[in-house]
Amino acid sequence: MRNATRISLALGTSAALLTLSALPASAMEQVTDAIIQVEPGALGIDVGEPLATVELKPGEEATFALPKVTVTDTRAGTASWATHVSLTNFNTEVLDAKPITAAGATYTVTPDSLVPTGIIDDLTSADVTWTAEGEELQAVTAAGVEGNNTAIWAASLAVIVPDAALAGAYSATLTHSVL
Repeated sequence: MRNATRISLALGTSAALLTLSALPASAMEQVTDAIIQVEPGALGIDVGEPLATVELKPGEEATFALPKVTVTDTRAGTASWATHVSLTNFNTEVLDAKPITAAGATYTVTPDSLVPTGIIDDLTSADVTWTAEGEELQAVTAAGVEGNNTAIWAASLAVIVPDAALAGAYSATLTHSVL
């Protein structure tokens, strides 16, 4: 009988110790979720400063420098993007003068100036030659995009001034867009 009492006393004491030590550990545990919400931004383009005035004679080529074109993609996604350029005719208020047509004008990304930041697996450019006023032609594309990214490049716009151009100021609009 003595042995049986000791065994049950030992078992009772062990069960009490296990219960006391298990309660504080589960009573101290608390789970809290941490959530990060990534907000999408926008896709935009900036061409920097206005183009400088070029002075020349009929029959010569007018070349305009665009030192810094920047596409900023803060959409935080994987959608590719493409830039397009369009050009209006060069119009003037000079009496009897005809517009200098956009047809034949070229937009060229300066070699080695195309610089990506962020993740863009494939960033390419193509020289553009307009065949008519207002055409929207693709100039730079980005594929394999992941998260936020930017691309910067320099470009030039070249326009042949016809031999029949009359003296005076001619102006056109060069439009960059990104989709």
